[in-house]
Amino acid sequence: MGLLAKLFNRPDREPTTALAVSSRQTTNLTRVDLRRGVVTLRSGEARCFLRITGFTAHHRDESAALEWLQGYARALNTLPGNAVLIARSRPGGLDDHVRVLRSTATSLARSRHDFAGLAQDQLRHAVSTHSMGRTRQTDQYVALYSPKGDATRLLAAAAAVTGHLTAAGVAVEPVTDRDLARTLAEDWRPEQPAGFVQEILFPQDSNTVLADLEYAPRHSHVAPRSVR
Repeated sequence: MGLLAKLFNRPDREPTTALAVSSRQTTNLTRVDLRRGVVTLRSGEARCFLRITGFTAHHRDESAALEWLQGYARALNTLPGNAVLIARSRPGGLDDHVRVLRSTATSLARSRHDFAGLAQDQLRHAVSTHSMGRTRQTDQYVALYSPKGDATRLLAAAAAVTGHLTAAGVAVEPVTDRDLARTLAEDWRPEQPAGFVQEILFPQDSNTVLADLEYAPRHSHVAPRSVR
């Protein structure tokens, strides 16, 4: 059984920022090193971002999953001072659901099943909802910065964070997409407080909430909901 994470906002924390990726001209950036994913601001500050791509997938039971989650919170609390976990949202989130609905609708249509029309209606609704941005895809990133623009030290810190999180069972990858890196760099403000609550479901794809991971730099903790 796996872990499934969902993010939601708390009124006492920084709201999840909508992230609109575009190729617009920027005014605060001077250089984007696409190969290394380093963005340099006009102030001389350098920034880079690591995208969280997945968590440890399998646990024997809720107790084992909760133990891993508490270890992850401890790992977050030991990130360096120039690294912070942020959450950003964008239109999307129904890609997998639409694929499943499309496959089901196609199969039922071929077999002329009585529910073929209903399946097509569900597919049209999901596609419309998805394309109009009524649902959100939330992603997490580790944002790192060097006020003096030292890209070498910045990338060394990013490599250390990558190793640290990998050891904790978290998959990460550097953001090297030019538009995404530019948008993140313009949007993120290190001086603003960071924090969000991550709702952890177990088993995966269930509606059972195992715990809330309450993230705040160096003060993250786990609030269990139910452990049998």
